[in-house]
Amino acid sequence: MQTESQIAPVREASVFRARVAIVGFGTVGRSVARILAARTDGVLRLTCVCNRRVARKRVDWLPSDVRWTESFDEVLAPDVDIVVELMGGLEPAGELIRRALRAGKAVVTANKQLIAQQGAELLDLARAQDRQLLYEASVAGGIPVVRAIQAGLAGDRLVRIAGILNGTCNYILSRMESAGLPFADALAEAQAHGF
Repeated sequence: MQTESQIAPVREASVFRARVAIVGFGTVGRSVARILAARTDGVLRLTCVCNRRVARKRVDWLPSDVRWTESFDEVLAPDVDIVVELMGGLEPAGELIRRALRAGKAVVTANKQLIAQQGAELLDLARAQDRQLLYEASVAGGIPVVRAIQAGLAGDRLVRIAGILNGTCNYILSRMESAGLPFADALAEAQAHGF
C-alpha cells in the first residue's frame, strides 16, 4: 500500500518536480529521453527507462542515475510520478497503463491504436483514480488539437474536422513539395527527426 507522500510529485521551494519513467525506448522513446535529459530546470526528471532486452538499448548519454529495467513493476515504483508509454500496440501497453493509473501515476501516451480502441475505458479509469491520462501525442502528430477542442471549443458544437492530422504525413508531404524530395528521402529524413 502506498501512502500519499509516496505517490505525490515532489514540491520544493514552489518548484514542481515530477519523476518520469519511459516505457519503450525506440525512436520516439529516445527522442523523449533526449528532451528530458536536456532539461536544466529540474521540473521533469527522467528516473527510469523500461524496454525489452534493455541491455541492447542502454545509452551513455543519459544521466548515470537513470534506472534501466525490463520490469513494469519498477516503472510503478514510488520514485516515478509520470509514466510515458511509448511501446505501442494494445497489449501489454493497455495493461501497463491500467496498472500505472491504479498505482496513482499520471500517464502520457502516444499510442494511437490503444487510444482509438480503449481510450474511453482508460479515461474512465483515470477519472475514477483521480489521475491524468494525456494522449495528445497520439493525435495529429502532437498538434495541440485535443486541448484546443476541449478548452477553446468547449461551448461550440464541433461538426467536422478535415485535413491530414498526422505529423509524419504532414512532414513527408511538405518536404516532398517544398524541397522536391522523393518519398524515400523524405521518409528517411522524417525518421531521422524522430517521426
